[in-house]
Amino acid sequence: MEPEPSGLDLALIILVSLLAFCLIWLGVIFLLSELSGWRSLGVRYLAGKEFSGQIFRLQSGQMRWVGINRCLNIGANREGLHLSMLPVFAIFHAPLFVPWRDIAVIPKNKLIRKGMEFRLGRDPGVPLWLETRLAERLRESAP
Repeated sequence: MEPEPSGLDLALIILVSLLAFCLIWLGVIFLLSELSGWRSLGVRYLAGKEFSGQIFRLQSGQMRWVGINRCLNIGANREGLHLSMLPVFAIFHAPLFVPWRDIAVIPKNKLIRKGMEFRLGRDPGVPLWLETRLAERLRESAP
């Protein structure tokens, strides 16, 4: 018959499990920021001041191969495009501000969904795909 775990053993198991979960979470978030191109955009387009303009919260899109579902905050004004993430994902996704001069917008549909691709940055740029409805709302908020 095996001895029952003591309170200290149980506390250690819980602590190690929480630590493992946090390390895995950080690893996944870091990997997503790399695969999506967010970190590479952050080198040049880190938001330096608070964004002034309308922000559409909890939006979805796709950067490169990474789907961003209901955790993207995006806004537009005369100067450019603001991107930020929900706080739980923000650790490796610092807020970005990309000026319009560094953005190309082209229509691009995905299967049955109509959308627009925003090429963020230069050479070759990081693709951000948004549904047409959201892209139109951004255009309207950036006269």
